[in-house]
Amino acid sequence: MRNTLEQQEALVLSHFRDHLEQLIALETRTPELAEPRQNLQHAIDKFEQLLKDYEVLKQDWEWFFNHSIDMKFTIAMNGCFSRVNPAVVKLLGYSE
Repeated sequence: MRNTLEQQEALVLSHFRDHLEQLIALETRTPELAEPRQNLQHAIDKFEQLLKDYEVLKQDWEWFFNHSIDMKFTIAMNGCFSRVNPAVVKLLGYSE
């Protein structure tokens, strides 16, 4: 029984040593990964700002499209209207 307990303790100790070695290896890589992490964070921040800018532009376009007194429309690849603004509906009687 004592032998089994010693084997279990040795196994647990071995597991802890392996885990410690893994932590030490990760700790030594932390400075190495700092610059790529900063670059990635910068790219994420820039992408988030581009998404915000895109949303503002999209809202501006939607307002322009819906409030223009000129006819505005988009045409699908098959040649049919895919979207029309209120001026098209008013002038031509066409609706989506």
